[in-house]
Amino acid sequence: MAVIGILILGGASYGAYYYWQTQKLIDANKPVACTQEAKLCSDGSSVSRTGPNCEFAECPADPTADWQTYKNDQYEFKYPSKVILTENKNQIVLNHKIPYENHGSCDMKGDSKTYPTLDDLNMAIKVIDNPLVKTVQTLSPYLTEENFVGDSLVISPGFIDEYKNGVLRGFSIYEGAEGCGDRKYYFPVTTTKTLVITNEQVQMLSGIIEASIRNEVLKVPGVISREENEKIFNQILSTLKFTAQ
Repeated sequence: MAVIGILILGGASYGAYYYWQTQKLIDANKPVACTQEAKLCSDGSSVSRTGPNCEFAECPADPTADWQTYKNDQYEFKYPSKVILTENKNQIVLNHKIPYENHGSCDMKGDSKTYPTLDDLNMAIKVIDNPLVKTVQTLSPYLTEENFVGDSLVISPGFIDEYKNGVLRGFSIYEGAEGCGDRKYYFPVTTTKTLVITNEQVQMLSGIIEASIRNEVLKVPGVISREENEKIFNQILSTLKFTAQ
């Protein structure tokens, strides 16, 4: 009987140990419910808590860490050193060019005038002392009443699009054809001021240009491709902050 008792006790102990180990394994594999907090990263993105210890995920490396900073009494932003910044009255112009003979940023006339350099990035930033709708109506006068609703714009994909980046919330409007023209970005700063940013389209690097010519341009040392242009533009906007309103 004593032997049977020992066996029963041993079996019960093993069962309890097995159950305890199984529960530990189940608990270890249970998803952890972390608090819904967000950590703001330097590039404007955010990361949440994750993992068994609910620690914040790593922020992505800041691609603008070694960029230069421009600041005035209204806003500040960062830009790469290879881009030239100039101030023209109330407008900031960011430009990059390469040595490549061409017929201008929008060669639709077929004339013989040539230029020794090609702008592969050309953007402008300025604040207009008017509310959003009035600013858009002034700078994009071809828009009709159907494009507006109250003090905002009506989204029309591919033409009028919503745009969000960092602290910026507004709209982008494509104005051009055949690979040239520009895209204007409108951001209400206050009820009486609007930030306007223009990014010029580069026809020589667009899909409308013959591939052999486009590839020839892309071989020029230091050229900013169409994809890099868009990337740099968005990165610059992600760093923009208002210093006064």
